[in-house]
Amino acid sequence: MDYLEPSHYDVHVSQAEKERVACWIDLCVPFCGSYTEANEWEPHVRATYLYFEAKRARLAEIEIDNLRRMWAAQTRGEPGAADDAPVFDQGGPEYRRRFEQSWLELHGD
Repeated sequence: MDYLEPSHYDVHVSQAEKERVACWIDLCVPFCGSYTEANEWEPHVRATYLYFEAKRARLAEIEIDNLRRMWAAQTRGEPGAADDAPVFDQGGPEYRRRFEQSWLELHGD
């Protein structure tokens, strides 16, 4: 809760927002790092969840890289070209099928 106080990087949160976060904590919502820690899933279901978790992580990496490239181009006074920005490279049904199959080969089903 200390992170919600102005002393933490001049954060400004309303009392209602603080109470909402306190309720969330009291309900033990942050107990698990991810859904995989709280569920006893069948291996094929876990593989699917992990595919989407990996997909989200890869999208975040690409977005961060694109923002760095954009910032660097702007710093140099260049407009930056869309062709310079990598796009998502782990999508589509075939990639998903291979990801899940590889995970299942390693972890069972």
